[in-house]
Amino acid sequence: MGQNLCVGVGDIEDELDNLASESSTVARASTFDGLSELNKQILETLDDEVKRGKLCTGVQEAPKGVGAAGADTTQLHQIATSTEDVIQIPSFPRLPGIDDKFIARLSGDPFPESTIEYHRPDNDLHKAKEADIVFLVDSSLNVGKDNFKKVIEFIYNLVDLFYTERDKLRIGMAHYATDVTNDFYLNAYANRDDVISAIAKVEYKGERRINTGTAIRYVQDNHFTTARGSRKDECIPQVLLVLTGGHSSDDSKTAALGLKANGVRIYAVGVGDIEDELDNLASESSTVARASTFDGLSELNEQILETLDDEVKRVKLCTGVQEAPKVFSFSNSSDVSLYGPVLKSSRVNCTGVGAAGADTTQLHQIATSTEDVIQIPSFPRLPGVDDKFIARLSGDPFPESTTEYHRPDNDLHKAKEADIVFLVDSSLNVGKDNFKKVIEFIYNLVDLFYTERDKLRIGMAHYATDVTNDFYLNAYANRDDVISAIAKVEYKGERRINTGTAIRYVQDNHFTTARGSRKDECIPQVLLVLTGGHSSDDSKTAALGLKANGVRIYAVGVGDIEDELDNLASESSTVARASTFDGLSELNEQILETLDDEVKRVKLCPGVQEAPKGVGAPGADTTQLHQIATSTEDVIQFPSFPRLPGVDDKFIARLSGDPFPESTTEYHRPDNDLHKAKEADIVFLVDSSLNVGKDNFKKVIEFIYNLVDLFYTERDKLRIGMAHYATDVTNDFYLNAYANRDDVISAIAKVEYKGERRINTGTAIRYVQDNHFTTARGSRKDECIPQVLLVLTGGHSSDDSKTAALGLKANGVRIYAVGVGDIEDELDNLASESSTVARASTFDGLSELNEQILETLDDEVKRVKLCPGVQEAPKGVGAPGADTTQLHQIATSTEDVIQFPSFPRLPGVDDKFIARLSGDPFPESTTEYHRPDNDLHKAKEADIVFLVDSSLNVGKDNFKKVIEFIYNLVDLFYTERDKLRIGMAHYATDVTNDFYLNAYANRDDVISAIAKVEYKGERRINTGAAIRYVQDNHFTTARGSRKDECIPQVLLVLTGGHSSDDSKTAALGLKANGVRIYAVGVGDIEDELDNLASESSTVARASTFDGLSELNEQILETLDDEMKRVKLCTGVQEAPKGVGAAGADTTQLHQIATSTEDVIQVPSFPRLPGVDDKFIARLSGDPFPESTTEYHRPDNDLHKAKEADIVFLVDSSLNVGKDNFKKVIEFIYNLVDLFYTERDKLRIGMAHYATDVTNDFYLNAYANRDDVISAIAKVEYKGERRINTGTAIRYVQGNHFTTARGSRKDECIPQVLLVLTGGHSSDDSKTAALGLKANGVRIYAVGVGDIEDELDNLASESSTVARASTFDGLSELNEQILETLDDEVKRVKLCTGVQEAPKGEGRSREERGGDERRGDERRGEKTRRGEETRGDGRRGEESRGEERRREERRGEETRGEGRSREDVMFRKRK
Repeated sequence: MGQNLCVGVGDIEDELDNLASESSTVARASTFDGLSELNKQILETLDDEVKRGKLCTGVQEAPKGVGAAGADTTQLHQIATSTEDVIQIPSFPRLPGIDDKFIARLSGDPFPESTIEYHRPDNDLHKAKEADIVFLVDSSLNVGKDNFKKVIEFIYNLVDLFYTERDKLRIGMAHYATDVTNDFYLNAYANRDDVISAIAKVEYKGERRINTGTAIRYVQDNHFTTARGSRKDECIPQVLLVLTGGHSSDDSKTAALGLKANGVRIYAVGVGDIEDELDNLASESSTVARASTFDGLSELNEQILETLDDEVKRVKLCTGVQEAPKVFSFSNSSDVSLYGPVLKSSRVNCTGVGAAGADTTQLHQIATSTEDVIQIPSFPRLPGVDDKFIARLSGDPFPESTTEYHRPDNDLHKAKEADIVFLVDSSLNVGKDNFKKVIEFIYNLVDLFYTERDKLRIGMAHYATDVTNDFYLNAYANRDDVISAIAKVEYKGERRINTGTAIRYVQDNHFTTARGSRKDECIPQVLLVLTGGHSSDDSKTAALGLKANGVRIYAVGVGDIEDELDNLASESSTVARASTFDGLSELNEQILETLDDEVKRVKLCPGVQEAPKGVGAPGADTTQLHQIATSTEDVIQFPSFPRLPGVDDKFIARLSGDPFPESTTEYHRPDNDLHKAKEADIVFLVDSSLNVGKDNFKKVIEFIYNLVDLFYTERDKLRIGMAHYATDVTNDFYLNAYANRDDVISAIAKVEYKGERRINTGTAIRYVQDNHFTTARGSRKDECIPQVLLVLTGGHSSDDSKTAALGLKANGVRIYAVGVGDIEDELDNLASESSTVARASTFDGLSELNEQILETLDDEVKRVKLCPGVQEAPKGVGAPGADTTQLHQIATSTEDVIQFPSFPRLPGVDDKFIARLSGDPFPESTTEYHRPDNDLHKAKEADIVFLVDSSLNVGKDNFKKVIEFIYNLVDLFYTERDKLRIGMAHYATDVTNDFYLNAYANRDDVISAIAKVEYKGERRINTGAAIRYVQDNHFTTARGSRKDECIPQVLLVLTGGHSSDDSKTAALGLKANGVRIYAVGVGDIEDELDNLASESSTVARASTFDGLSELNEQILETLDDEMKRVKLCTGVQEAPKGVGAAGADTTQLHQIATSTEDVIQVPSFPRLPGVDDKFIARLSGDPFPESTTEYHRPDNDLHKAKEADIVFLVDSSLNVGKDNFKKVIEFIYNLVDLFYTERDKLRIGMAHYATDVTNDFYLNAYANRDDVISAIAKVEYKGERRINTGTAIRYVQGNHFTTARGSRKDECIPQVLLVLTGGHSSDDSKTAALGLKANGVRIYAVGVGDIEDELDNLASESSTVARASTFDGLSELNEQILETLDDEVKRVKLCTGVQEAPKGEGRSREERGGDERRGDERRGEKTRRGEETRGDGRRGEESRGEERRREERRGEETRGEGRSREDVMFRKRK
């Protein structure tokens, strides 16, 4: 053999090392240029090579004979020079191991011992292996097609290495995923070549699930059978090698246990982090092999081959010579009699293993000796035998088991007797796949627990919204029929989990004598409920009812539902919970042990061991109780049936001989009160709204029922009334309706649910005040009997409950407020004091409030009667304007006269009143605002318009709160002496006028009109449109505005959301007309309010509509300051100023102004807000601050008409969506409306597209702006899937930008395409855009979302790209686009060649960069200006830069017209 000299380039050291004869014959360069540097190294090595002695001459080296196991040793000796030159290896894969031996031989050393090879004993080298081996291969999506090929290659190599010609192996194979595909059985092929050829042909399945359990059961039933080639009856080792890439989707552990119990050894080979799965499958840890990746499978060969080699060397398990046991399963006594003696006579060391109830005589017939008999509680305990068995084989005594439960000896053969019903949750919460796991769990549980000798009866039902019976207790007489019926139960899949309904169903239908229950024979009655979620109805009460009927409930659940299970189960030991449905199988042992204990209990039937007990509630006939009971001690009494569960401890204590334990949970009235009759008139007022719900309402009624039952005794002189309410009130019964307790609680139980939406607690309280607490209806208030109202509610009131409650309390009624949920503030407003508030977090928790309420009520009725005139004098309470003479006539003394600002201040009287009763002077109020003394009597003058959001975003209920807020605001602010004018409108999509400023002349008429405003409920919040409406319709002289008299003009906008249109611009327009805007809002809409308000002090925001009332003080103070300002048009303190835009006649400005310093010039009217600082500086005597932030168009451009042909091309695909398309149309509408003036010579065209293109109108279609914007508004959505922007651009090039269709390109008029898109084009838009730009059309690309690359491909340059992150943000692009378009139309015409460079692709980088820098500088300057402006709260208007910039684009003044062009820009487009 020659030497290999390997030369390579790059990082391929491992490749060169594999090829080269030795390290000295490796030469590597990093690059091909470096090869020349290897010359010296290679030449030297070659020189040494040729000087070596030739290896084939026989001078120094002798031939070697190398053979694998089974090679003909005679031939090896013929090849080798001597016996020492014969080298044998276990198999050819061991060939690399020869290397060291060979080198050692050549050097004259003996063979070194190999430390890494496994060697079978000498007498095993030529021994044929015998085994039946089945490969079961995961072929799921989890493995994948490419990795499956690696798995097949791995098995191919494994068989090829392990299977020699002399071996007597049988190989079978199957692959699986959701189901199983057989590849070949054990008897299919008789030689190795056929086997490995068949392995190579196995194909990938690629299904989703990994049903390893199903696959194992398949090979057990189909491969490891005599018919299919298994030699298990000949004691040939049976081996399954499972190779999987993931956790099983079904119960693989149980399936593997079943196969192992049948004597098959399982090898578990896996890839990935699935150690637990492999441990569950494998026979022992040595038969587990795991690789981290599929490429690493080949590294497992040696481990698996060694273990398999050991496997097949074992003495056959059924010969009995020295080896471990073979498991036999005997089905009858004849098998035992036949095979037992045969096995023992064959020197087989036999062990007899039996479950509880096994025939011990037969076990001894099987076992070699008494010590070889092992008993276990049940077959699920079989794995626990392992340690005992190994200890027995090694001669050790059996180790003591610490994990098994053992029934007493006398119980081992005792048949179990019980009636067991399974009730299974089959709701959507469980799901179809998990339901199968639940059925499998029950199937296995019954299979393990129910033996042939047992006298069990099994029933089953499954439920969700309603219940389906599966089979009753008397349906099947044996186990096989029962488990077969269990397997057929089908999934329901309904939404609700009505466990309570289901429990009542099995109580009425299963646990009955007619349906097989043996409760009359004292057979244990057991319900096992298995649920996956919290019940939708009252399961706790239903479970208590069933348990009270003697049924033991086992509650088994999945997930975080401990509280649900605790409510259902009979005790903590009958609760079992798994975190997932896959974990149910782990609960078997716990449940089986507890059930086993259950059926061993002594029957609790009368007369056996336990005496009957007499249990009665108050009022029960004690004579009868004693007749029932065996002795006086066996009589048990409790307060009422709700206390029945409490009997349990007493009952157990009695049975054990202990005295009754004392109850620590009941409340006790003092001894002297025990026999005192209670007197009170109590009305229950119950929330029956949708907020409570029908099921919870039942819990409320049950709570009241129990409360009355506990509180009301026969001797009491109570009168009870009841009403329930939601939107309105329903009377149930008045105080004089029933004269005894039984009739009252019977009437309570009949109250029915209303289910209306609103919770008008205030209305309901006023109802009971007028209808229940009256002498005619049974109230004994004139007799000084305590009057009590107990309100039980589940939510915040929709109306003013606080005032209603105050009114009732003022009439001497004590209010108890009981509630559920986070409504502490509501309960505090209702209750008479903190001790009469009781709150539960859920309706199930109401019962826990009993003790608190009963104790407080008990104290209530014990109080000294508070009859009139005893301790307290009448008070005279009046609002401003009340007749003080009459107040003094009412009051006992001057100190008993209390006055407050207005009726909304009534609650504030409370502290004063209490202070008066205690002899203290009136406490000072710290919450009211006070105008300065000289202002107290000054009449306020202002014109105030309220503009109210009435959209769906606010909602009907909240709108009423808004109206109430405005009502109270006007009521507080507007006094009789004030000269206010109030107007109002409400809006959503459009605007509804409520009343103008001149509609009403006094406060009462105004607040009456406010109260009548009705909700609109439209979807959009067009605040901008609404502001323009009030500007054009309310703030006008014709409609009552006094702006010409310099009366303050105020708009108060109240909104609940962001505007759907451009509200900022509209607000700027109104503020520019001298109207102060107050922006009041609810929710996270600070940015919206900042855009609307005149300044930060006129912004007020509440987090919820309920919080609006807290804004009163802030708004009233600010409005009050507003009215005190000096009128800006009177000339009393301030001189007239002359303010003019660029181009204004300075002579006229000087004629207007008082002095030269009073002349102020701005670049254009949008810069008017910037005058503010100059104006203030002028008034204070400071010089004008210099402005550095404005850009100016040249003077000769101010009056220049714009000329351009502009086509809009709009994406109308599904990617945009119908709602967003409307926003796009609105954006274009506004853009044209702002850019296109009457003097402009613009032509506008439009098309919209998706898959194909629809023309809307050509450039020559409309000759004026109004027609254009009208046509834009009519464009309709396409809604097709594709976005063929390229096709659309080519369409407008061929159809719009043509002379025939109105293009004036031949006249050198700028040609512009504005593309607006919401996604990447489906076709080649870039090439189409290049073609259009090459034809002289400038493209503006406007887009929404992350499509910068698309826009860059379309646009003529970076300055013609505009992008918003959302469609709502399009309006923010107006300024950028208008500025760029304005620059576009000012350029020298593109075909004159005078000054301009070619545009588009030919334009120089320097010019494009200059434009971009100038654009960036302008935008940066405006950003800095905006930041400086926003810093000053007095100049909130200046932060609204959009209006200024918009005006600048068309900032010319129309000389000779009544108003400037800027004024035109503000007016509403009609």
